[in-house]
Amino acid sequence: MLASDKGGDFTPCAVGMHGAVCYGLIDLGIQVSTIAGYSDAHKIILKWEIDDMMDNGKRFMISKFFTLSLGTKANLRQALESWRAKPFTKPELDGFDIEVLVGVPCMLNIIHNETGKAVISAITPLPKGMERLQPENKLEIYDITKPNKEVYENQSDRIKEMIDAGALELARKAESTPPPTPQTLETDLDDQIPF
Repeated sequence: MLASDKGGDFTPCAVGMHGAVCYGLIDLGIQVSTIAGYSDAHKIILKWEIDDMMDNGKRFMISKFFTLSLGTKANLRQALESWRAKPFTKPELDGFDIEVLVGVPCMLNIIHNETGKAVISAITPLPKGMERLQPENKLEIYDITKPNKEVYENQSDRIKEMIDAGALELARKAESTPPPTPQTLETDLDDQIPF
């Protein structure tokens, strides 16, 4: 059996800081780990459009997988605290509704990994006075506990397979563990970042 690099001719977005807007949140349910030393985890995908354009005139889109956790060392918590430019309060940590992220602008620092793929290395708030990027894509939220067929069908086959597997695993584990109750947070409407 031979393995090779059959990379296509897709040009990734440029390296550097980009204005962006979060246009999607996809709940993948509980993903079973096949890597020794890693436990099963509830995963999500956050999706952004950035201000860099592809050859076809559309904006580049980029996404990042996260474990759905706000634990001290959790990547999601670190990313959101960087995006908010402030730490979470104790009440927020008791139940933060991540759906508020969809439609929120930010800055993304994009780098290229060792294979040349564009990846997000940091998320920060927009600088004061910078124009907010408006999404061109339809905003999408997929909550695995309240499936939305239209959003589901808009995902790639790989993501659909992950959602299906995650829903089964989530249902299996939900029998023994009740889900946390999200709390509504007060937000300052004048604040650029409503979370």
